[in-house]
Amino acid sequence: MILCKVGGSLLDWPEFPDRLRDFLDQLNAPVVLLTGGGSCADLVRQWDHIFNLEEERSHRLAIGTMSLTASLVTSVLAKSCLVKNQQQLEMAIVQQLTPVLDAVSWVDQLEMAAKIKLRHHWNITSDSVALWLAAELGIEHLFLLKSVDFPDGLNIQAASDEGVIDAGFPEMFLQISCKREAVNLHWHNLRGKRGLVVDIE
Repeated sequence: MILCKVGGSLLDWPEFPDRLRDFLDQLNAPVVLLTGGGSCADLVRQWDHIFNLEEERSHRLAIGTMSLTASLVTSVLAKSCLVKNQQQLEMAIVQQLTPVLDAVSWVDQLEMAAKIKLRHHWNITSDSVALWLAAELGIEHLFLLKSVDFPDGLNIQAASDEGVIDAGFPEMFLQISCKREAVNLHWHNLRGKRGLVVDIE
């Protein structure tokens, strides 16, 4: 199985649904989607700055924006459906639909018994949540679908230092590796050249 994390930056692009469906149809494995919060998560950041919400409340609101964008994606992406639990996930795959994870439901269900702690602060964004979910669900391949190319020659830590992925991502990847939970990382600029996928380490 493959987990594709859909960057929130793609959600203002009219061609997004068709380009995403084209990309998913090229993958030779069942695919699960997780969506980023995009501009909705940016709004939560503003609220935190204005109202001093503190990290725990901000984290919860930010995860909620991922559920909101998941509902949007299922509204515009052909052959997709929102899934809130394992039973719905399995049923969607049987029906040959693309499952889109409701982030709030899955984080709530997995967090208590998680092998790796999901920290609640702004260094953890939807990329790290996707990595965490891949590890907890035993999914070996994580595709980060973005609006930009991955910079040549960078590893995970360097990409984090450059702000390409979030600050918590390298530490979480190291924790996953130490627990021998293999997650292979791939990057694809959905707005760029079709079919070009970059493996990152």
